[in-house]
Amino acid sequence: MPFEPEGSDAVTVGLSLEERRVIRDLIGGFRELLENESQATDAAVARLFPPAYQDDPLRNFDFDRQTHDPLLRARLDAISTIEATADAETISTEQARLWLGVLNDLRLVLGTRLNLTEETSEEDLQEKGDADAFALYQWLTNLVAVMIEALELPGG
Repeated sequence: MPFEPEGSDAVTVGLSLEERRVIRDLIGGFRELLENESQATDAAVARLFPPAYQDDPLRNFDFDRQTHDPLLRARLDAISTIEATADAETISTEQARLWLGVLNDLRLVLGTRLNLTEETSEEDLQEKGDADAFALYQWLTNLVAVMIEALELPGG
């Protein structure tokens, strides 16, 4: 298993060296995306920072002005945690929660890049040449599900 609970305060990381390399590559690109793009310039970033008030641009602008920087800092700090613990065999439950958040954010970014919808089929993605990216999306989805179980979160 990629992640398993170890008592009540730790999670064992059972990822292969290759899986750890893929995660390092993904989070490096994710950091770059967050540092260089915005909701206005990239749909994936917009997906990570959705508007709080769809029908009230002024109210949403004020909300975004107050919350964006702390949310961005939290995401970048979580990426730093994964960078620091990518080779660890055991991580704390607090670190595991940060891993979970970043892995899910990576899923959202990739899903946005693939234009995934409820109607998207695997055949559609193969026809567009996105089968490898979809396989990566499915792998991330599995990692998120396993981490939820390891942390014994509701829905796991």
